[in-house]
Amino acid sequence: MDIDHDRLNHTAHNPRGVDRAGLANFAAVLAATRSLEDEIGVDPVYGATQRYLALAETIADEARGDIQRDAIDLAGQWAQYTGWLHIAAGHFNEAAKCFAWSLEWADDAEDDDLAATVWSWRGHLAWVLGHTGRVISLSRRAQRYRDIYAGERAYDCLQEARGHAVAGSAYMVDRLVDESHELAEQALLELEAAPPWHYYRSPEFWDLERGRALSRLPARAEQAVTYLEAGLAALPESQRDTDWITDYRRDLEHAQALCG
Repeated sequence: MDIDHDRLNHTAHNPRGVDRAGLANFAAVLAATRSLEDEIGVDPVYGATQRYLALAETIADEARGDIQRDAIDLAGQWAQYTGWLHIAAGHFNEAAKCFAWSLEWADDAEDDDLAATVWSWRGHLAWVLGHTGRVISLSRRAQRYRDIYAGERAYDCLQEARGHAVAGSAYMVDRLVDESHELAEQALLELEAAPPWHYYRSPEFWDLERGRALSRLPARAEQAVTYLEAGLAALPESQRDTDWITDYRRDLEHAQALCG
């Protein structure tokens, strides 16, 4: 969907009067911001996204009638995305606040897919902060949601596996990586119908995530290198230098070092 800037301006000045077309237009802004960030990085979109989140909150508060639930859900999506930007910028307390808001809105909107995603992102924040036990527990919390997009469940298996790898449990890592394969295959079949924030769950993404989980185990380092090299090589040109790819390159360097 192309962005109608006149409609966006009207929505910003008349949030109580937002209609479905206006809400869809604002959702298109979120999708375009994600895609732009993939290409140019976090910094250029960071400031604007904070303002969009404030507008999303206002729309959620002001919307009336049968559109209100969708408005609340979209606010939750903006909060989840803004939380990721805060993590990338190193603003971890702000990220935690955004995830708390997003989870509240996801619950209000009865959106299990979004709620599971937010629990998962809390697990990612724990990973960044080095809180291994919380990585495992929060990933498991996300996995309690069963009737959701398979890609979220596959990712949380692998995120939990990372925590177990740091803890030195090769058995749990292998079990979870194996479990993720079937879920990831199902996710690829479901991708077109998946919630919009899962757009990047490509085959190469799954190679990168498997490699990341295995890269923490010396006995699985060679396998990790294979996955990570394959995933990085298959990335679209527009994503190869983005902020979120940097961590996978570090994973590859770590696994290569373990290989000697």
